[in-house]
Amino acid sequence: MKLTGLKPLILLALALLIEDAKAIISSPSAANWGGDFFQSPTNWPTVPKASFTQKGYIQFLKYVVDVPEITDYTFCLWVKSHNLTYNHPLLSYSKHDKERLIRVWISPHGTHINLELMGKTPFTVSSKIVENQWNHLCQSWSSHMGTWAFYLNGKLHSSGHQALLRNVRIPAGGDLVVGQEYTDFDKGLDDGIEGDISGFNLVLSSAFSRRNDLLQRHTWEGSTHKPFGMLLVELGQDCGLLRGAPLSGKGVLVSWTKTEVRVFGGATLKMTVPFCAQKR
Repeated sequence: MKLTGLKPLILLALALLIEDAKAIISSPSAANWGGDFFQSPTNWPTVPKASFTQKGYIQFLKYVVDVPEITDYTFCLWVKSHNLTYNHPLLSYSKHDKERLIRVWISPHGTHINLELMGKTPFTVSSKIVENQWNHLCQSWSSHMGTWAFYLNGKLHSSGHQALLRNVRIPAGGDLVVGQEYTDFDKGLDDGIEGDISGFNLVLSSAFSRRNDLLQRHTWEGSTHKPFGMLLVELGQDCGLLRGAPLSGKGVLVSWTKTEVRVFGGATLKMTVPFCAQKR
């Protein structure tokens, strides 16, 4: 179901008016890590979680970040839906509220994951996303060969390439939004995520081996020659690792705990015990 006519514009205006905060989810100090924190649930550190109901107002997160021209990227997030009746927009990158550049969403009832780039659809792949269950989703793209991949709960689910999108450069300076499609308000809005998300991170690197990406990277575990995007896929599976922001420094466009984010429409940011431990 879409909201059409004047109603989407009115709800968007109200969401902008009641913008909750230019919130920065605080990262923990180094002194808070190590020891016995992960030995029992009572000792686990908390992690940030964003909750959306989509009741009354359009709810979403909009990141305050200068987006450069993009040729490669990987993003990951944890998501739990409470109502999969309609589309669940995960990532929207657009310009001027009209031009859709990157769009990733879950189809109604969790049957498919979809990617749209520059108006083309490289993939629509089947999935079994169910309500009230946390899932770790990652999507990676490299323009060099028009290569894409989708990872579900740490495993490669599907991959391929789109020849028409080889060497495409995604324009800089757009709006980066999670939880709602941020374009064409006059034509109707998707319903948005109804549920919770955590650990949204985006790096300017694919999960594939590229000659200019095989530089030695340093992580909390030491050093590695893996592509930065693949590190995000692997480390992001631990929702409690550095409170859901396992990577930092050059190449990280959005960090779950460090990047400034505006919270719209009554969406809430809360702290919770790391939920992924319940999946182990």
